Amino acid sequence: MVSLVSLLVLALISSAPQAPQAPAAPALGGVFEVEAFGARPDGVTDCTKAIQAAIDKAAEKGGQVRLAAGKYLVSGSLSVKPGVAVVGVAVAPLYIKPLLGSVVLATGGRDKEDGPALFEMGDSSTVQGLTVYYPEQKPTAIRPYSWTFHLQGGDNTVESVTLINSYNAIRVGPEGNVRHRIRSVYGCALRRGILVDACSDIGRVENVQFHCHWWSDPSVGGAWEPVFEYMWKNLEAFVFGRTDWEFVTNNFVFPTNIGYRFIETKAGACNGQFSGNGSDASQVAVQVDQVQPMGLLITNGQFVSFNGTNPRGLVVSETCTGQVRLVNCNYWGSFRTIADLRGRSFVGFTGCYFSGWDAKAEGLPAIDARSGRLQVQGSSFVGKLGIRLGAGVRHAIITGNNGSNGVQIEDPAQKAIIRDNEPYPSPLPASKAYSIELGLGDSDEYLTGNWNGPEPSGNGPAGARGHRWTMGQAGLRLPVLPDTDYELTLWISTPRPDPTGLVAIVGGESVKLDKAGAQELKFRIPRALAAGKSEAELKITVKAWVPGKTATGNDDRTLGIQVFKAQMAAK
Repeated sequence: MVSLVSLLVLALISSAPQAPQAPAAPALGGVFEVEAFGARPDGVTDCTKAIQAAIDKAAEKGGQVRLAAGKYLVSGSLSVKPGVAVVGVAVAPLYIKPLLGSVVLATGGRDKEDGPALFEMGDSSTVQGLTVYYPEQKPTAIRPYSWTFHLQGGDNTVESVTLINSYNAIRVGPEGNVRHRIRSVYGCALRRGILVDACSDIGRVENVQFHCHWWSDPSVGGAWEPVFEYMWKNLEAFVFGRTDWEFVTNNFVFPTNIGYRFIETKAGACNGQFSGNGSDASQVAVQVDQVQPMGLLITNGQFVSFNGTNPRGLVVSETCTGQVRLVNCNYWGSFRTIADLRGRSFVGFTGCYFSGWDAKAEGLPAIDARSGRLQVQGSSFVGKLGIRLGAGVRHAIITGNNGSNGVQIEDPAQKAIIRDNEPYPSPLPASKAYSIELGLGDSDEYLTGNWNGPEPSGNGPAGARGHRWTMGQAGLRLPVLPDTDYELTLWISTPRPDPTGLVAIVGGESVKLDKAGAQELKFRIPRALAAGKSEAELKITVKAWVPGKTATGNDDRTLGIQVFKAQMAAK
């Protein structure tokens, strides 16, 4: 039974003034869902006309065209008009599989490289948050396609996009343009990654990665080996024609024919800042055919080349008249020569690291300067001949450099200022007992002859943490104390018997390599052998071979034997 007091309380509450309710938020204008225009994200229905209709509607006042998660077949070209953003659901680039998010299945532009791009982008246009996949492209029969994106005009953006298998990815120009923004684009580009031209005011390319990985999985029709091979033979990943004050930061490519290329077009050439960029599995990491007089500022780069018959790190062509400056850049891999300099202007290296050159033991230098002017300061060289100055060099300054065995410099024309470099060869400290682990980088100073790079790994013989492969004839410098006898223990592995192979202490004991497999070799080094010297020398002579030329191999390096560890002990 409800009491009279309870009823009175309820009446007072119901008659009390209520707080005003916030009005319902109006729907956000300028946002258009493509399904409202007839698009069907089923991967079968051609959505070209429906998406274009949504873009046209958004262009009336500017706005967003949204693609919900799903697969949209697009057989033609989409014109992204001024003020329009075509937006998918991804907020960052995606992994290679599965095909999730807003996926555009592109079938147009086949065999028509100069045809309309998938996305033709004008002033103030954006494409963001999409994945693009060409389902009719096949990794074993790659065909040309038109560009995926073509940017012209001012202030256009491609951002957070994933490319599964674009033939030509992103082109800026050749129409006049300013302030392009290409950010967080990941994926596979087969022939050209980004081509910038006719930009007259500060474009930006940031956080872009091209890699065969994105078209390696069978679920997207991919395959690692043919895609890897096509890219290193054909891809020019980042190409710059005329662009003023270009900022290029935090980008990477693997593999590639040319990682970063600078050319002259009808509109002109490039100047800009390039920081934190990398090129791996290249034929040529950086090629400069022409730049503006103020040229290129390249900092914190990592450049690796080992593909093709003439892998190089930096090529400055005869046509180049602008300056090239490199600071804090690292080069490693399996080069013929690292820097092939033939231009007519200035090239400078400051605080750089050079290793892995003269892979075929041709007597080539890390820096082969044939013309122009050169500055090398505060850099390190891990190998034999560091710098060769040709007769065409106008002037050079080479100061304050060091190396694993000093810095060897050839200057027959005597046109260089050379001072304060570590002498070649540099002496090594000796002790009664020490070990040289060939799989570690700090073994470089002991090496002579021709070696491949260190390959760290676990569980090697005698606790070795890696190994190196010799290339034909190789050797080790073995520092010794005066009036001291030593015993050398050497752990190696020979992949096959070599009756002509020989490991020998120069002037002393030797062992023939007439059996395959892991071996532990021992040599006596009596004090008389090194009398008056600070070191003994080990020579390794074997018949070179290339795994890629065998029935089951795919390694194109020139190899000899594996050497894991050398241990010296006084007796």
